[in-house]
Amino acid sequence: MTTDLLVDNQKATRADVIVLCLHCMMVDHGYTPVDMENFKPLHSPYTPPEGWNSFQDEWVVIYARKYSPSRFRLHCAIQAHTGRLFVHASEQEVSPDDGSTSIKPSNIQVLGLQLGNYTACKEEGSVMETGMAWEECLQNERTLREMFHEFVLLPLSSHATQDNAAAAAAEQQQQHTKQDGFTMLSSGGIYTSPGILLASLIGITGITYIGYVYLSSRATKIRQ
Repeated sequence: MTTDLLVDNQKATRADVIVLCLHCMMVDHGYTPVDMENFKPLHSPYTPPEGWNSFQDEWVVIYARKYSPSRFRLHCAIQAHTGRLFVHASEQEVSPDDGSTSIKPSNIQVLGLQLGNYTACKEEGSVMETGMAWEECLQNERTLREMFHEFVLLPLSSHATQDNAAAAAAEQQQQHTKQDGFTMLSSGGIYTSPGILLASLIGITGITYIGYVYLSSRATKIRQ
């Protein structure tokens, strides 16, 4: 994780570090962050959208996912007096009529994280004020990743609504490409098929054999 992902925010806190880590895991798992207003995909997916940490003690990122007509919302909130971060990930079904969204009740995933277990920076003040790098502030990253993957990412993805028609069309196209029997050679853009390759191999083998017989006969005549 690098500082260029954290946007220019001198008051970023240790909770920002955790939320950014969760955001990067969402992207790694196939979720594409979208603009909070027009819902268009961001050009730099790992960089959080503008306004992701503009709320007091709350963080919100909206995502799209390939072959799904829904949107997905990552909403994190911190309980200041306990230092506990509540993670709420949900699927939002989009109305085809007016584009309004509603949470899909069967796909809401939650997780609680104690910040002190995953950040090494002190509680008071911002991370920048502590003089620690972002990488130094994050600890026990493997445990954090495993928990988020098991309790949020996997169930969120497995229960997500999928556009079966689009997925089937893409799968059919992929199978059609594989079964086409044609492979483009990277050297010159030449198309060959298994049958042509086999015929070529047989031809080369035949030419090699004829050449061998010819040379053998010439050698025999010379010796005579």
